[in-house]
Amino acid sequence: DLYFRNTAQNKKYFYVNYIQRYNGLEVLWSKVQIKLTKDGKVNQFICDAYPDIHINTMPSLSASDAGAAAQQGLALQIDGTTINSDLKVLPVPDAGKNSYHLVYEVTVKATDAENFPREYYTLVDAHNGEVLYRHNKINFIANTDVNLTATVYPTQPYLPTAIEPLANLYVTVSNVQFVTDANGYLGLPNASPVTATFKLEGNWAKVKTGNNTPQFTTTLNPGANNITFNNANIRELSAYNSVNEIHDYYVMKLQGSGAENIMDIQMQTIVDVSGNCNAFYNGDLNFYAAGNNCNATAIINDVVYHEYGHGINYDLYSYYGGNFSNGALGEGYADTWANGLTEDPVLGIGFFSNDPNGFVRRYDVNRKVYPNDIQGEVHADGEIIAGAWWDVALNFGSVQQRQDLYVQTFAATIDYPDGQ
Repeated sequence: DLYFRNTAQNKKYFYVNYIQRYNGLEVLWSKVQIKLTKDGKVNQFICDAYPDIHINTMPSLSASDAGAAAQQGLALQIDGTTINSDLKVLPVPDAGKNSYHLVYEVTVKATDAENFPREYYTLVDAHNGEVLYRHNKINFIANTDVNLTATVYPTQPYLPTAIEPLANLYVTVSNVQFVTDANGYLGLPNASPVTATFKLEGNWAKVKTGNNTPQFTTTLNPGANNITFNNANIRELSAYNSVNEIHDYYVMKLQGSGAENIMDIQMQTIVDVSGNCNAFYNGDLNFYAAGNNCNATAIINDVVYHEYGHGINYDLYSYYGGNFSNGALGEGYADTWANGLTEDPVLGIGFFSNDPNGFVRRYDVNRKVYPNDIQGEVHADGEIIAGAWWDVALNFGSVQQRQDLYVQTFAATIDYPDGQ
């Protein structure tokens, strides 16, 4: 299925290039290149060819339907579409192998809210209309680059603060919402100053103290803009950072399972709830204010991880068709999510304001075992479950190998009444 494309040369080498076709259709980004010395010896080769393609080459969608599908999700003024009538084959990396799609090539021309032109090269699945790839072909002479950071407690209040990027955070410019990437970066195609609003909410967390979500407005200039989120306290910023960390950890551990995206929801993250010495999950994440010899629980990373773990338990069981109701299992599993990310058997260091060495629970000493240590209280009984999982990590010699096994067990949706 290789077809000669061209040859090229420089002072030392010849380059002979081929592309691949499948049943006469070009395989996108396929390339076989032979690099030869001038006396005809093979020096190097590149082989991006795909021997396992098996797809239906008769489209289910018309070209006009593909043109309409290519516009989906673009909050822009659409100025026109051009559709290539020659269908192509697109390889998509998928869990160590490739999946293959019959696609239309569509060019969508548009104008954004600041009157900048866009021209999106778009690949649309010819069977179901899914947009598989989109790239803006217009390059601007000037960009506005934003690097957003904040000072947080990365672990707990007795250890130093750190400057961390604010990932997945919403930034609004001219009523258009953008999102920072995993490094707190946002690139805008603005060639003149613009006004931007930053709110302490994003794809995975919306932080609130009472009914207030911290925000501020500033001017962004073309070039580099290093922005610090100062209009929020360290409790709010630390909670936002920790929610993003445990979300991303969940996605990493469930990658390829089919369930990796079920926690792709914005979690209400409520800070300085009236009361002290606790936190809870009720569909939202709730963290108590400081008081009664306890620090604010929003600034303790594994407390945030634990509460988010309750949400994982409910949603992952639901995904697999089960119901999560056992209290001890819930507490033990939430601790296992937390120490999976921290790789620390001690949970809640920094909880107490009068004891820097105090903690909430730990699993490397005074082990609790079934049935001797059953007490009928969910947190205490949950220590038997989380402790068993911690010892699995010790036996493996790897917390992450333990966690890989742990996430596999969710599909069984084990659940019994409290006390069993």
